[in-house]
Amino acid sequence: MGFLWHGALAAALVTTTLVGFRLDGSEATLANAAAIRNDGMPPAAERFRLSAGDRSCLVTKFDVSDTAARLTAEAACDDVMAGMSTVRSWQETPDGAVVLSDSRGAVLAEFAIADGAGYESFEPRLRPMSLVEAGG
Repeated sequence: MGFLWHGALAAALVTTTLVGFRLDGSEATLANAAAIRNDGMPPAAERFRLSAGDRSCLVTKFDVSDTAARLTAEAACDDVMAGMSTVRSWQETPDGAVVLSDSRGAVLAEFAIADGAGYESFEPRLRPMSLVEAGG
């Protein structure tokens, strides 16, 4: 009888330990998620669809100020224009144009406000592109 009791006690201890480790992992995951949400980033970012011909990708605008913002782009943006996946900066000029640059500050493309919603590129001239808010 004592052997059975000791076996049940050992099984209960192992189960409690495993559940405890699992809870510790969940708490760590929750703590990391809270840290990500509370790191000063705005809760919502602006998303734009960058298109040229039948190719398109999403560009996400963060850290929005009056004239400058940080950008990230999908890898598919290289299909729209070579090197466009390296875009990291959105700079608005006083005349309303938008300049997209990489992390070194090299200008990748420049856009003017379009007749409709969004922007149309004027540089580079050989690769006309549009930049339209994608929503959600």
